[in-house]
Amino acid sequence: MSLARINGVKIVEKRKIQLGKFAEYLANLPPCAVFFEACGGAHHWCRKARSLGHQSKMIPAQFVKPFVKSNKNDFNDAEAICEAAQRPTMRFAHLRSEDQQAFGCLLKLREQLVEERTAISNQAHTFLLYK
Repeated sequence: MSLARINGVKIVEKRKIQLGKFAEYLANLPPCAVFFEACGGAHHWCRKARSLGHQSKMIPAQFVKPFVKSNKNDFNDAEAICEAAQRPTMRFAHLRSEDQQAFGCLLKLREQLVEERTAISNQAHTFLLYK
């Protein structure tokens, strides 16, 4: 995991942090604004940052992408998230609770099972037509 800390328009810290040590890093950081690119794991880290006294928000990936300056890598992504977060009109994603995330997973699994059932049924129907 890479991070970039920007104060105004100046980068004050840019380094790689192991995922296992990120919670420790957040705990030792004075309360500040922490921004994440929205994804499944970002909800966990956003909740963790809030529990440690930080103001945390998630930015949807589609709003971060225009700020990536060159090749996609962790450092460039972190810098793009910082750039996007500084925009006054930026729209942020809603933070989901663990229960909301678990329910969303169940809904997606159910959708996938229904699609697979339909595909198998259609395939069986096709096989029976040729017999």
